[in-house]
Amino acid sequence: MLHNNNTILHQQVQDLVLQLHQQQVDSDRQLRETLLNLSQSHRMLTIEIDRIKKEIFDLTEAYIIVGNFVDTNEQD
Repeated sequence: MLHNNNTILHQQVQDLVLQLHQQQVDSDRQLRETLLNLSQSHRMLTIEIDRIKKEIFDLTEAYIIVGNFVDTNEQD
């Protein structure tokens, strides 16, 4: 009877260990997927920020050129 109980307990412990291991594997996979998604989002946001910065720079440069043109014409 005691041997039988030990065998059952041992099997339950093994089942729990396997279950915990599988949970860890699943958790690691989900974490890798999340990190990959964050990395892709970061790349896309960086590209968009660079595009916006260039647009702001171009608009600022155009504004300065037009402003200087207006100032020059007013001096004439």
